[in-house]
Amino acid sequence: MSYTLSQELSAYCEILVIAEDEIEHLLFCDHPPQDIYAIISQKSTVVEDLKWLIRDIKVKIASDKFDKLHI
Repeated sequence: MSYTLSQELSAYCEILVIAEDEIEHLLFCDHPPQDIYAIISQKSTVVEDLKWLIRDIKVKIASDKFDKLHI
């Protein structure tokens, strides 16, 4: 089953919110794990990658809409 760009965008945005919430939880938890800095670094990388994916999909959607205008 293939997904539309809008569905992909929605999924990536949901995952981004979850990843950002996990980072916030780690920053403010009472008993952080010993490798908290490595975990935060890894999750921050995931967040940045998701932001790039989201941007790329938004550009693709905008480009497709622009192409449909036939100006």
